[in-house]
Amino acid sequence: MNKRTLESTFTILALLLGGMGCGSDMDEDSTDTGQASLGLHVVKSQDANIKEVNLDVQSMGVMDQRGTKSEIATPRRAINLLTLDKNFGQLIGRGKLAPGKYSRMWMRLGKGHTIRFADGRLQPLVVKADAFQHVVFPIDLNARAGERRDLIVDFDTGRSIRRMGSPGAGEWVFVPNPSALDLGKTGSIAGQLSDLLGRPLKGAKVFAETADQSGLAQIIRNALTDEKGAYALPFLPLGKTYHIVSQPRIEGTPYVTKASQGILLDQNNLTGKYDAGFEQAPYFGGLAVKVTPQAIAQESDTCSLMQEGLAEGKKLVVGQESVAQAAQAKFEQVPSGPYAVQCHRAKLDWTGSRLAQASKLVQAAVKTSETQDIVVPF
Repeated sequence: MNKRTLESTFTILALLLGGMGCGSDMDEDSTDTGQASLGLHVVKSQDANIKEVNLDVQSMGVMDQRGTKSEIATPRRAINLLTLDKNFGQLIGRGKLAPGKYSRMWMRLGKGHTIRFADGRLQPLVVKADAFQHVVFPIDLNARAGERRDLIVDFDTGRSIRRMGSPGAGEWVFVPNPSALDLGKTGSIAGQLSDLLGRPLKGAKVFAETADQSGLAQIIRNALTDEKGAYALPFLPLGKTYHIVSQPRIEGTPYVTKASQGILLDQNNLTGKYDAGFEQAPYFGGLAVKVTPQAIAQESDTCSLMQEGLAEGKKLVVGQESVAQAAQAKFEQVPSGPYAVQCHRAKLDWTGSRLAQASKLVQAAVKTSETQDIVVPF
């Protein structure tokens, strides 16, 4: 008996810390009876300090629930996750996939990874994968014949890059943190940020946040505002209520944090909007966060700075930094006041799957013109 197949189109983009346009430029493909089309996208974003993240991708595909692999794309080249073709992404490959349920996606990497900084420096990038250079992450795909589906792959690059070793030495490390979403089950939020005189705030970080199972806020998408102060946060899972949060620091000037009330995205509300005007912070200081114990080679730490009372009494994330040298994360030019800090440690197991661990929540106070040292234990 012949097994019906479905046509699977994988389009790879890259999403890091910022926003991008949502216009689709996916290739049109025919879907015959007994076939379906699956688009795989890796989303793009912005980072003011990094110009290129070049990931050497040899091949990628999916696994069914029994662990059987299906190869979909074989790019065999370095892909710059920060400057992909157009806004939506670039076509990496097409393949056929039998109808059925698929629970994991895999990528086989090469060794030619590099990172280029805004000042033009190009350095090797060490990517932490399993012994076979595979990265594996969960998906929830029920591929049916005759339908068209698109998956959005998020590498979360901005929270996955850190430097190991002493300042001025060591190596730049990328611990991949990919995840996948069904494009048909996502919405978007957009808006514009300005100062109290109506002047646009360019380069401000904007977070879309929702509560995790413990009730604490987690960042789902990041964006940077453009020259008009505009931002876009696409690919937000439906069925959730989001808060848009920003604590701008523009050309050395910090602004007081603002956050939206809850914005529900569902099948009846696929888009949301939040505009805000910000006042300069009259007093500010900083925090130096030390994590203990220090992360090992296959681990990556990220620390979140939280503030209460911004919207509906919730504790929302106002800043997020990767842990760098000496197991420290630094938050600079933060408006004075009470905060809390929590760090998350990600680790790859032997299969290339990513495990996560949360630290204790530590209270902290930012004092004017001072940098406070705090310790966050796991």
